[in-house]
Amino acid sequence: MITTTTATPLGAARLHPPGSLLDPALAAQLRNYRRRVLSGVFTVSPGELPSFLPPGALHATALPGGSPWFLVLDPEQPALVSPAGQVIEGPVPLLDEVRAALPRAVGRPVIAGELVSSAQPLDALLRSGPSAPLDQLSFVGLDLLSGGDTRARAPLASFEDRAGTLQRLLDGGALARAASIARVASPDAVASLYRDLVDSHRARGLLLRSPQDRLLKVMPTLTLFASVVGYTERASGGEAGALLLALRRPDGAFQPVELCTHLGDADARRSLLGTLAPLAAPSSFHHPGAHGELVRFVRPEIAVEVRANDAVADDSLGLPLSSMALSFDAGSWSSITLAPTARLVAARVLRVLPPHETMKALMGMAQLADRCWLDGLERPLRRPSGGPSVLIRREVWVKESKGKKTVRKLVAWKTNKEGDPLFPPYVVHWTDYNPSRREPLEREVHPAPSEESANAIAERLLGEEIKKGWQRIA
Repeated sequence: MITTTTATPLGAARLHPPGSLLDPALAAQLRNYRRRVLSGVFTVSPGELPSFLPPGALHATALPGGSPWFLVLDPEQPALVSPAGQVIEGPVPLLDEVRAALPRAVGRPVIAGELVSSAQPLDALLRSGPSAPLDQLSFVGLDLLSGGDTRARAPLASFEDRAGTLQRLLDGGALARAASIARVASPDAVASLYRDLVDSHRARGLLLRSPQDRLLKVMPTLTLFASVVGYTERASGGEAGALLLALRRPDGAFQPVELCTHLGDADARRSLLGTLAPLAAPSSFHHPGAHGELVRFVRPEIAVEVRANDAVADDSLGLPLSSMALSFDAGSWSSITLAPTARLVAARVLRVLPPHETMKALMGMAQLADRCWLDGLERPLRRPSGGPSVLIRREVWVKESKGKKTVRKLVAWKTNKEGDPLFPPYVVHWTDYNPSRREPLEREVHPAPSEESANAIAERLLGEEIKKGWQRIA
């Protein structure tokens, strides 16, 4: 099922990195579930339930506060698999308990659920190596993807049938158990269950499932204080369109976490623009806005109070998110390096902090500690070694039709960052701007190991994209 050549110790067990799955059917099954289900979960706050709650009876599950993982009841090698393809196998107390369920299993059941670490963030435990306290791991099963028992076997269209099969498979488990399911038929019933489980800290949130298998996650709102490092202006002019929000790292760097477009009414947007425009600051780093425009950077003198439904540190594939950490020195912005970051879910600006409250923004990344784990915050960031990048090729092509200009641009450069794993030796960047498209601006970034390879990529792009009617202007 997995390759064993790249495993590292995890307590007495083994942790395999992403990409270790050798079984193509299992890998495709997990990939499809990530794309179809995990990436489609919609997170709302309790106050938003009346607006988003689907009609009819729902299944409600208490979320224990773990991370999405899969439990594979393989008769030869039961294992835990993350959405990113990490694998835990070997003598894990949780998996030892699961082996007792194998005689009841039919067809290698695959169970979607949450892996929970009881005393520390899961990501921290997985980085503990040989000293990892594996007795802290438990698993809560939420859905059955395949397999089953002698009474029922997937595919099962009814969630009640899948939940019942899960209960039988994991019956009697202490470290691996099926989630308890409650039926709720009204917003009041959901609110009552939320108060009973979440407000009393018995669960992190609720997962609601409609008869059509639509998933809705209900979580407590997250309120935090962030620095405004840039903004965009609405196309109509006179109003701020979005704010680039950043949190301070312990080393003082600014980590962008959200391009927030929910800024309030027109008066609030005009006020924000009037406040931020005079604070303009130069930046050698460029950040795109929501519609392809560039963010205008400002001095980090303004802080805002933000409310979000959640904060996540990985994408739908389970891979960690990252953004460019920034430094503000001598009145200008510059990039430091890519660093792990989080994304705010449904963020909206509540207010601009008055001057005597702006120190609240110094709470920084620590404000996300209860929602997600960000690796390496304790380590100061360093800029990549090596010299500045050197441009090796640049071509701009234009085509005019019906009074509109379409622009395609090729840029290739040598990074001069040898030895830094964050940077490839060469990069080819392709820009395609077409004002007639719904999304006018499209980009492609191609890393390359050599100048010959970079030029080969460039020639392929030009051959595919530049046909009759294009005029090279630069």
